[in-house]
Amino acid sequence: MANLDHTVEVLHVNQRIEFNNVMLNTGGGYSSSGLFIAPVSGTYLFAFSIHMNRYQQIFTQLMINGNPVNSAITESFSNYGDTQGTAVSIAYVNAGWHVWVEMFHDQQTRIEGSYGGSSFCGTLLA
Repeated sequence: MANLDHTVEVLHVNQRIEFNNVMLNTGGGYSSSGLFIAPVSGTYLFAFSIHMNRYQQIFTQLMINGNPVNSAITESFSNYGDTQGTAVSIAYVNAGWHVWVEMFHDQQTRIEGSYGGSSFCGTLLA
């Protein structure tokens, strides 16, 4: 389990989001660079949330070994409206495969991290 502990002002297409505040890392698969490397093969549950608080859209997706799996679009219609996009996926992942969250559409973006609302987690189910 990791979250973003600061605001990221600008993101670009294909840029990995670095959830830098690692709170739980059983198995050691996650690094604060935003990359999860599966320590063992198995069925995993992955979830991520992206928080923003200004008039914009953020297009993010979960990537497994370079392939998009699921996406979350966060959109606000106000400069003062806090919104959060969330996605959950269950996938079989082989040991050594890479998992991350990235931008997939070019927009002016700002991801909020100050309140723990932008987060990533992955857990082995079986």
